Amino acid sequence: QFKEKPSLPEAEKLIAEGALWNSGLFAWRADTLLGEVERHTPEIGPALLALARADIARFFVRCREVSIDVGVLERSSAVAVVPGTFEWDDIGSWEALARVRPLDPNGNVLVGDVTAVGAKHSIAWSERIPIVLAGVENVVVVEANGRILVMDRRQAGDLKRLLDQLPKRVREIAP
Repeated sequence: QFKEKPSLPEAEKLIAEGALWNSGLFAWRADTLLGEVERHTPEIGPALLALARADIARFFVRCREVSIDVGVLERSSAVAVVPGTFEWDDIGSWEALARVRPLDPNGNVLVGDVTAVGAKHSIAWSERIPIVLAGVENVVVVEANGRILVMDRRQAGDLKRLLDQLPKRVREIAP
């Protein structure tokens, strides 16, 4: 059985009972995955014919949003788990970078062309444009995909809710 994002008490109970943690790392043959999607994922399965015909636009128009976890893992009986022992972190938020990236002497995580002057406990990520953090504390600044995000670090966990409030032209990246 697959349980999506259990609460902390539920996760602790499951682990104590021998459950394994899903790292989100998957391996499959393309034909096997497509077969499982077709059989178990009505949100996508009917659109696969358009994909096979290389009609990408029609494929996406006919699909409904569903994660691979729900669409296949929760519904298929052809799923196997391979236990592993290795360090892993679900980098699901900007805040997670503080767990996996080195901190500078002021507790900042700086990735890309970022300079911090008097900044503390902040996270900055730059893909192209230089970022300067000056005298700020507990902020997240991200320059990626032609967008700039600036937010209080304490709100980093609410990013999905923020994205849902943004206009489509800001939220979606043109192909």
